[in-house]
Amino acid sequence: MSWSVTKPDEPPRTSVIGADRASTSSQSPAKSPNVRIAS
Repeated sequence: MSWSVTKPDEPPRTSVIGADRASTSSQSPAKSPNVRIAS
């Protein structure tokens, strides 16, 4: 968790990855073949 101390301005990686993953699958499911196949 040294990255959190080194970069206090940036949000936690977990939140960024989770938000990015959720937004990617919810925003453009048709554009992403992987999401489309998974769904």
